Amino acid sequence: MIPKLIFLGIAITVIVVFTMLFIVNKIDTEILELEVIYNKLLYSNNGISYYDADTDRTRLGIIDLDRFNQTIINQSMIYDGSRYAAKLSLANKVVYYPNQNLYDNLKPLEGLKGSSGVASMERGFKVGYINNSVLSQSVLTIKVLRLRS
Repeated sequence: MIPKLIFLGIAITVIVVFTMLFIVNKIDTEILELEVIYNKLLYSNNGISYYDADTDRTRLGIIDLDRFNQTIINQSMIYDGSRYAAKLSLANKVVYYPNQNLYDNLKPLEGLKGSSGVASMERGFKVGYINNSVLSQSVLTIKVLRLRS
């Protein structure tokens, strides 16, 4: 009887240990959240990309300068306004901040690690932009900052 109880105790201990090893306690979604913001800005109908109403399509890789303004960018950023900020610059001439005050406050915290730091991601995209019915080419740079806490 005692060897059976010892075996049962060992079996239960092994099952509990293996279960604890396979349970994920923390999932890091930081990069995914930043990617979602990029995609929302670039590819949504209410973002900065050129939207053709006749075909009901968003033309990827073409930026409509009429929509590249503070109002449209703020409408496309429907996220919590206290955690995210972005800086968009096109051809180093046009720069907009969806939340300029927060961006300016988070910029000095960019290098800090831990829960009080800021996650950042910067990407450059070669895009075309329409200005006065003329298609030109430039680099769109988007830098997104996200408060970790």
